[in-house]
Amino acid sequence: MIRYAAMYGKADVPEIPKPNWDGSKYFNKICLFGTPNDGSMLALDTITDGYSVPILGGNRHIGVLNKEVAFTSPAAFELLPHGAALRFFDEDLKPMKLDIYDPVVWKNYKWSAAFDQQYLSTLSKSNLLQVERYFTAVLSRAKKFNAALEAKSSPPAPLRFFTYGSDCKTTLDGAIIYREKDSTEWTTLTKGNSFRNSRGEKVPDDKVKEILYGPGDGSVTKRSLLAEIFSLPGKLIGSLLPNSSDPFITCEGHASLLGNKAIQDSFLQELLKD
Repeated sequence: MIRYAAMYGKADVPEIPKPNWDGSKYFNKICLFGTPNDGSMLALDTITDGYSVPILGGNRHIGVLNKEVAFTSPAAFELLPHGAALRFFDEDLKPMKLDIYDPVVWKNYKWSAAFDQQYLSTLSKSNLLQVERYFTAVLSRAKKFNAALEAKSSPPAPLRFFTYGSDCKTTLDGAIIYREKDSTEWTTLTKGNSFRNSRGEKVPDDKVKEILYGPGDGSVTKRSLLAEIFSLPGKLIGSLLPNSSDPFITCEGHASLLGNKAIQDSFLQELLKD
């Protein structure tokens, strides 16, 4: 990620984050287009269930990335939600606190192929051991990587950040964790569908959608793009993007941001300055 390159140069992920901005000598402007600076709940959704896109003209979907392949990508874990984007709720739609980098949490909720018994049954004993070691290592590295990005530090002049994104598309912004009545298995809900909680009570889809979705570009929330910092729910105290200009926010889908003429005009104007 370009922010890491500017903050730490060529150095590997540090044990104790202390930005030296060694890479800032290569940049004076960094432009971020729909960048998930606080991660994305879609990363967890992809690692757990894979990723697919709808087929034009129908309700069917075509698989693009299955969960077994997503599990092998360290970058997917580095995109996990953190900071203000880490939003989990219980069956009563109350906020939950959990450590998304704790392997025990993943095992408890059976997130990823690492806890899919059908997948694990196809592996040899040596490969099972490799899966366990890899999973622990990749979570640990993702934790250190995001901690490094969250370290508060001001870049040297003249480096500035410019953000471009959208706030008009319904974007996944959380997950609900619940158990159905008489069930011992947890369900992690990332779709705006109604569900029945452990008491058998139906939670309507409008309440679910209100909790799960927020403004963004359909893939990245505006909150994550701006790396907003909250001291209390709803109380903004700043951003993890120091020396940043006012964000350019329009109405566009994530995949079409770079093709948006208004964004192109603003971006090119900034490039031509100085």
